[in-house]
Amino acid sequence: MHSLRVIVAVIFCSAAHAQTGVGVGSAGGGGVQGVWFNAHVEPPSSGPWAQVFSAGSQSKITNSYLIAHRFFFDDAHHLMLGYDLLIETLPQANVFRVSFLGLGIGVLDLPALGPGHPRADTEGQWRRITIAKLPPPRMSSVGDVISVDVWTAPDTRQKILDDIHLDSILAYTITRTAAPPGLVAQTAKAKAAAMRSGTARQSLAQPTGPPHDYSPQDAEMRIEQPRLTLNGKEQSTFTSGTLTAAGPLVWFYLPGRGRYVLSLVARPDLDFAKAGDIRAGTVSFTLGNDSIKLECQRLIAGPAPYNLYVSHDSQWEPTAQAQKGQFAIGTVGVDELIALKPR
Repeated sequence: MHSLRVIVAVIFCSAAHAQTGVGVGSAGGGGVQGVWFNAHVEPPSSGPWAQVFSAGSQSKITNSYLIAHRFFFDDAHHLMLGYDLLIETLPQANVFRVSFLGLGIGVLDLPALGPGHPRADTEGQWRRITIAKLPPPRMSSVGDVISVDVWTAPDTRQKILDDIHLDSILAYTITRTAAPPGLVAQTAKAKAAAMRSGTARQSLAQPTGPPHDYSPQDAEMRIEQPRLTLNGKEQSTFTSGTLTAAGPLVWFYLPGRGRYVLSLVARPDLDFAKAGDIRAGTVSFTLGNDSIKLECQRLIAGPAPYNLYVSHDSQWEPTAQAQKGQFAIGTVGVDELIALKPR
């Protein structure tokens, strides 16, 4: 495998904080098969962090080439930066022309906080950092990893590195042709293995003490790009969709076991049972004979431990046949749960 390294320098000053270090998590995004991103901090630190960035992407195929908007944002400091990626096919098999451009989206294009709630009401609330010097176009092949040096913390000198992976599906995706049977599954397994062994997830400091019930003064529950284990065995969370959900009622679907709806407050009228807790970036609960753990790179509900209430529908499945075999997450409203409750 070839390894290419692209350095993009971005420097700015930030106010002093009690925390030190830098963290980066996933905001999900609309990716396409064949190219995927993996952002991480080097050297890593366990937090609490002075700066926490979320990384996401928006991708599409247009006129037989791929366009990807790769963005990073810091909600606490209202900062945004990133770049555009253009990938074109070449006459040689599995060889592509890769170009970097200025980020072609704005703050209002970032993932929404929820339905009807954009991340920013106006662009003026945020500071957008423009990358002044972009790397030149280059030729890359399937299997290449392009490592982009996105940002350097002015105090700790930690770097946010963004690894761009090109896999065997890319040529089929760009040309809109069917990939050979089994190749999609093969590349999905390779991606999962790379995520496990290549870049370790940053570990969040675990809060101590007994958990308490969520209150309006606490942080909102938010799950991003989770790692899931069932009875100690890791489950596949690979999906072509976005793996980000935020709100008072967050659910996840596990093929073969149905839907689990999570709540930070007791809802006995909707058949929620106290089943576990949330600590930093980890959800842990037990229902029947199953012990389930969801692990994220960012805080899920806030700095304190919280009681977790779970409603489980073992018969629930996505309506689309193609999605029934994939892990999924989302949010649901109280009215919808009331409508689904047997009368």
